[in-house]
Amino acid sequence: MTATEHDTGQPITPPVVDPVDVSPAEEPPAGPPPVDPLTQLEIRTWLDVESMLLDDTRRLWEWHALLNQDMTYTVPVRVTRERWSNLPDFPEGAVHQADNWFTLRMRIQRLFGEHAWAEDPPSLLRRVVSGVVVTPGEDEAHYAVRSAFILHRSRQRFSPELWAGQRFDVLRREDDGSLKLAKRVVHLDHVSLPGASLSFFF
Repeated sequence: MTATEHDTGQPITPPVVDPVDVSPAEEPPAGPPPVDPLTQLEIRTWLDVESMLLDDTRRLWEWHALLNQDMTYTVPVRVTRERWSNLPDFPEGAVHQADNWFTLRMRIQRLFGEHAWAEDPPSLLRRVVSGVVVTPGEDEAHYAVRSAFILHRSRQRFSPELWAGQRFDVLRREDDGSLKLAKRVVHLDHVSLPGASLSFFF
């Protein structure tokens, strides 16, 4: 008796099986091309140079020269939320700082003036920037850059401060080929700030 017969000797009719669809899946719509390795290296180097300028308060004008004139610089307020909450950690409209190219220029002018008591003598700053992720921006001239930082700050007569957070930047390629900062949003990992003043820049 064969495997296709019952004990009665009648042949078994094999079931009809639909053919498996082996056609290629529809390709997703094409997005912007990834940022090439050389540009990523250029941006990482740009961030390293920026960190060096920000840590040396005597070189803040050199940092300001890296800013695009229509740039914005925002440090929103973080609030504590329950795990199940759908509300944002950074409520709209609540900010520690909301600056642009002109107001940052005024802040630096004040730091170099005679009455910048919060920074006389200047803070000693040292930051580490890591976790840099570069993705395409709104067009070929823009790059979205996400990075994490830890910033140590010490001042005479005050206890050292440790700041941490993330930065969400937009870098713009200028007509002369240079990169300039067009937007920065700083998400601090603090609900209560570690220091009494924000007389420095992230």
